[in-house]
Amino acid sequence: MTLSSWRIRRALVIEHGIMESARTPIIEASPAACPISRIAAAFAAPTSTAQLDLVNRCEARFHRTFHRALNNLLTLRD
Repeated sequence: MTLSSWRIRRALVIEHGIMESARTPIIEASPAACPISRIAAAFAAPTSTAQLDLVNRCEARFHRTFHRALNNLLTLRD
């Protein structure tokens, strides 16, 4: 469970890094744009979309692993 929890946190940090790297050119191009439009543009970037899909798939796997381990622990405890 600890490993799954650490992997989930690591996936969140990676996701944050991908979003920040996609937002940086957008911020430099139009610094007056509102934050929501910057985030939307970062999601629309083709390179970040593929990377985010991979991170989200891994994160979902880590969540399943965590909950499977938690259920096993609760079953053994009873």
